[in-house]
Amino acid sequence: LYSSAASDVYKRQGGVVVTNNREWAERIREWINFGFAGDSRIPKLIGTNAKMSEADAAVSLASLDEWPETRRKWLRIRTELTQHLVSEGLQAPEALSSGWATNYLIMESDDISSDELLFRSLGLEIRRWWTPAHLVDVGSLNIPGDAKFPNSTSLYESWLGLPMYLSLDTEAWKRIVSEFASIRRAKKENQS
Repeated sequence: LYSSAASDVYKRQGGVVVTNNREWAERIREWINFGFAGDSRIPKLIGTNAKMSEADAAVSLASLDEWPETRRKWLRIRTELTQHLVSEGLQAPEALSSGWATNYLIMESDDISSDELLFRSLGLEIRRWWTPAHLVDVGSLNIPGDAKFPNSTSLYESWLGLPMYLSLDTEAWKRIVSEFASIRRAKKENQS
């Protein structure tokens, strides 16, 4: 799945799903076409209108020409950020050691509310990465209103997404990580 949302690597709304699973491909085609299958006008499943405008598709397609260089930049930031996190005694997310190129650092937090406020006090846009299922309108999915979603709640309460801007250089990342680590250490010492 390649996202091309405005905050993602292609900078446009939409995305692309690539699969060699024919069953998934057909189901996705139905889902993005309001749930309609083939020529039928009777929906088989709950669907959505997930079509890109021609302008968004053209910009996304053109951005693929720049993708190798853009990916190289994301990987450089990921490498530098991982080094800075480790040098400050913070745990780097496991995904940062893989080949993924992303524009968000997804990090686990044992004190998400404090970390969220701390990043914002440093002037960084940060967000809780997962939406708990109990906050999503699931009425159309026939899920009981009193259903519990412990896994999604746990993810919501422990994972933050920090945008990794291409415009920030190594020194900026180093300063951000150092300030975050230093304030966090001071808070933990004060709690002891």
